[in-house]
Amino acid sequence: MAVPIYRRVVEPAGMVSTPQSPASIPAPNVLGRLGRILERVSAELAAEVQARDRIKLDSLYAEARARFAARADELVREPAEGAAQTLEREIQTWLEGLARDPDAGRVLADLRRRIDPLRAQLAVRVKGAELEAVRQKRIEAMQAWARNAENAAYTDPTAAPELLAQAERTVRELDLPSAQRDQILAEARRRVARAALMRRVEKAPHEVLDLVQRGEGVAAFLEVQERHRLATTAQATIERRRREEEIARIKAEREAQRAAEKARREAARALEARMADELARRADGVAVPKPLVLDDFLAASDDAESARAAWMKFRAEAELRDAVAMVRGAPVEEIARLLERFQPDPEAPDYAGARQRFETLRKAIDRDMRARAADPLGYTLRTDPELAGALDALLRGEADADSVFADLDAAQARLGIPPDRRRLLPGPVANQLVGRVAAAATVDDRLAALEVVARIPSRWRAKVEAELVDAGLPKTVLPAVEALREGEPERARLLLSLPDYKPKLDRELGRELDEILRGSELARELERAASLAAAAGDARPLTDAHGLMELARKAAAMRIEAGVDPETAVADAIKTVLGRRRPVVSESAAVSIPADIDPDIAAAVLEDLKNRSLSALDETMLDRLIDGAFGDVPDGELRRRMARAVLSDLGRAARWLDDGEGGYRLVVPVPDATGAITWRAVPGVRATPDDLRAAVVQGLAPATPPEVFVP
Repeated sequence: MAVPIYRRVVEPAGMVSTPQSPASIPAPNVLGRLGRILERVSAELAAEVQARDRIKLDSLYAEARARFAARADELVREPAEGAAQTLEREIQTWLEGLARDPDAGRVLADLRRRIDPLRAQLAVRVKGAELEAVRQKRIEAMQAWARNAENAAYTDPTAAPELLAQAERTVRELDLPSAQRDQILAEARRRVARAALMRRVEKAPHEVLDLVQRGEGVAAFLEVQERHRLATTAQATIERRRREEEIARIKAEREAQRAAEKARREAARALEARMADELARRADGVAVPKPLVLDDFLAASDDAESARAAWMKFRAEAELRDAVAMVRGAPVEEIARLLERFQPDPEAPDYAGARQRFETLRKAIDRDMRARAADPLGYTLRTDPELAGALDALLRGEADADSVFADLDAAQARLGIPPDRRRLLPGPVANQLVGRVAAAATVDDRLAALEVVARIPSRWRAKVEAELVDAGLPKTVLPAVEALREGEPERARLLLSLPDYKPKLDRELGRELDEILRGSELARELERAASLAAAAGDARPLTDAHGLMELARKAAAMRIEAGVDPETAVADAIKTVLGRRRPVVSESAAVSIPADIDPDIAAAVLEDLKNRSLSALDETMLDRLIDGAFGDVPDGELRRRMARAVLSDLGRAARWLDDGEGGYRLVVPVPDATGAITWRAVPGVRATPDDLRAAVVQGLAPATPPEVFVP
């Protein structure tokens, strides 16, 4: 704690006393002593103030020095334009602030005088830094411009001259020493020149190499080392370009070769695809939109000879496929001509290929023939869509049965299918008809189902019924079908009921019935059937006749059980089972005739027709009759003697038989090469019930031979 001045003056150190009252002090000395005390106090006070001012001044100066020296350091570290003015403004602002402080105001003038040297020193320092910063910024700006110019020159080498001129103008405007400006200008020129040449060296290495070697143009601004490096780069680029061009050339050649090879392969594949398509179309008999020609093979190959060879091979294969397609549905005569056309020629250059094609065609023919034999009608319908459509129309009731069946039979005949193998009803159709008959619950329903069979035209009747029997139709219903055909539904109903009927006759009456039947007209029916069976080599006609005999026995038994005598019952039974036909059996015939023709007259007429027909045979028909019967008999006297011998036997052995088409055919026994007897139809000879009726009208002998018909 500071001791008041008056106490230090009035009271010596170490003494404490109370002030004396003025009244106690002697008057003359009091004033003098008081004046001296006041003077001393004033002096001490002045000294004290001066001391405090000196301390304040030192303190403010130290503060100013520290503060503004640090600020100057900041401005020097981060120089900027106007930094000196900034420092001066800050010092002035600080001094103006001190002027408002009473204590600091007494020393402000001394402080100003004292910090002026500091202000000048700091101003010089900051100004120098400011100038250096400005110069540095200009240099950096120039360097940035140089970099931009370098990029521009690299982007567009043709702009290098303009950029160099602009660099000189820009550098000259800089407030820098001339040496420094020259250095900056040289650096800018070097950058622009180097960038332009580096970019140019990729496009025109020869031009750059020439410039740097001669040191002309923009290359003149480069140093020797840089020109050397650019020359090396240009030479390397030239060499690289040369290698790249060589590699590119080799690659292009290889690519061209690969492209050509690919094009050849694609052309070959396309040609193969077209070949396969065309061959497939030809094999199926489908039209080829654009058949291949020799030019197609030449375009797909580099070797004309191999292309021609391939074309010849393809053409031969195409002809083979055409031939294979023609086999399907072709008449046998045309197939024989095809096979003859493909017979290999030993003198031909491609004998092996021709032989292979011949074998292929032969195998195709064999397969086709097996298909014909396996399903004659199905094959015919598959190969003749128009005929298949006609059959569908017939099944819908929209076509004439006789015409359709005739077309079916003729088509199968053209295909070489033997008469006994020909079919008129597709298997599903036959099965459907048989199924309807089998599914019928009553006799009337069965009659309704059999109406379709009864409407079959007469000349196709036997064949259709045989096909239905093969499909499962019981033979016992065929007499009922004949009764329906003759317009006798009641007789048909009776015939349908007979197979299920069980006679109840006693033994004696049964023997009497059998005896009457054996002497009846049915015996001739059995003999007629036996002749048919012998001529055809088939026991079915005889079996069918025995079936008729059994039906007649049941019909007669039914009549006897109804009270009719056996003779009348048998006569009625024969009419029931035979209907309007009668069997005729003689030395010249074993046939079935209509009931309106007398059997004896029919036998006589048929005998006469046989003799007249045989006498009318010419050598051609006789040859057709015996051809193949004795093997390969050459023309000449031996063949004529054999023909006369056969002709002399015809009159004794020839016999008329039912042909299954409502008419009669004349057959003769002919021995084959082994000596076995084969019954053959005399070519061109056929008779009908109308011929018999005409003969009766003319007096047992027709005026002209019957119409010649070749089955």
